[in-house]
Amino acid sequence: MYERSAEGWAKHLDFILLDMICLEISLALAYILRHGIYNPFTADSYRNLSIVVLFLDFALLLFCLLCSRLKCADTLAPNSSISKGLTI
Repeated sequence: MYERSAEGWAKHLDFILLDMICLEISLALAYILRHGIYNPFTADSYRNLSIVVLFLDFALLLFCLLCSRLKCADTLAPNSSISKGLTI
């Protein structure tokens, strides 16, 4: 009857996927504007760049979500053992 809400970074999964799709589209458009209308993923360098950019984007998003969660934990419980060991 009631749908369980996602917790943690899973509730941001739709924005993560949308960000990755937009990043790939912008990379493909940049390739097309520079080299003409060809498939950008046939060139090894652009294919590898696309994969690396996806992994870096995902890692950066998870890092930002983790940092925001730690800052939130620090404001909720400033004297806890977690916030003492993880102050930035």
